[in-house]
Amino acid sequence: MLTSGRPAAAVDGLADVQPLGEQMLRGMGRPVPIVNQIGLRM
Repeated sequence: MLTSGRPAAAVDGLADVQPLGEQMLRGMGRPVPIVNQIGLRM
C-alpha cells in the first residue's frame, strides 16, 4: 500500500515501510515523500 505524510507517520514503528522518494501529487504545491507499506510488524 502506498502512503505519504500523516498516514506514514501513524504506522511508524508498527509497519515495515520502503521509502520511494518524493512525488508531485495533484493538488499539492510541492513534492511529498511516498512510502510503500510492506507489512505489519508482529
